[in-house]
Amino acid sequence: MSQKTIEDTIIDVVRDILHGEAIEAALCSVILHTEESLQWKKEHCFNSLKTALANVPQESLDTALKCYITQIYNVQNASRVELLLDLLEGLVEYNVVPAKPICDALLDHELLSYNASLMWTKTFQLMRKIIGGVDYKGCRDLLRGILEKCQGIKEDENVSVMPDIDTPVNLVAHILDRNVCLLPAYLAVNEINKVCPEDRKWPHWKMGNILADFVHSFRPAAQMVTVSGRTHLLPVVGYSIAISTSNVWRLSSSCLKFPLNGPLPYDKELSEPQTGLLRYVLEQPYSRDMVCNMLGLNKQENQVLKKMSFVLPALGFSAIRKNQ
Repeated sequence: MSQKTIEDTIIDVVRDILHGEAIEAALCSVILHTEESLQWKKEHCFNSLKTALANVPQESLDTALKCYITQIYNVQNASRVELLLDLLEGLVEYNVVPAKPICDALLDHELLSYNASLMWTKTFQLMRKIIGGVDYKGCRDLLRGILEKCQGIKEDENVSVMPDIDTPVNLVAHILDRNVCLLPAYLAVNEINKVCPEDRKWPHWKMGNILADFVHSFRPAAQMVTVSGRTHLLPVVGYSIAISTSNVWRLSSSCLKFPLNGPLPYDKELSEPQTGLLRYVLEQPYSRDMVCNMLGLNKQENQVLKKMSFVLPALGFSAIRKNQ
């Protein structure tokens, strides 16, 4: 089955479903709807879509889902959109299609935007229903995609879009909920720090509150794996080899920062260049060996350190001022 044939098949299925809806809308004054008739109609539509997707090769499933979702975006009637999305939920419920490809197709669609209020809301509501069938690696990818989509929401948006913002916020809160067990918390905080580092713009404040609270919950763990008052400790230079080789004084040669384990919410002082510590050690006599150990340098090799070019002139000016 070629790609064009797959798309034509999906378009025909959606057209047949919507054609039945249009006939019912035209004859709404003479048609008596019952629960049995509504259930039969939904099953009939589901079986049509199921049969169409059953003939689609596995490698072409993403193409078929993207085509189906594109057809949903062409529908303006809310009840018809809900019907077509309910069919996707049914595909997951009856194990016809895994939840991950459907979530990916919904989230990666180029028309998904909070400006398209109906599809934005329905998309995240559907993902909230079916995300339980996604493994932890898939949830990690979906969390990253959701956060990236929410980066486009302006901070000063009108209050009328708050209900639209609530849907992705509720979905993210569901993914981050430790009791739901969708995603290990340490993987979640890693993705949050990748998409929303401190030096970049964070999502809308409603999303930012949830992310900040979640990241802040790791602060006790960060305190457990760091030395208390580390930025204020100063070594005794030249009197102990153990001190010079200790990890307490180890610095990265490229940025002069402490090597920290994992994306935990460490104190801001620990994440800054420790130029003061390095200057203190350089001011002491016989500090060459300790500086090499602190920076992990080989004394037999000549290396160029850009950060040292800022430290050494400052030491020179300091010595001149002391002599004056």
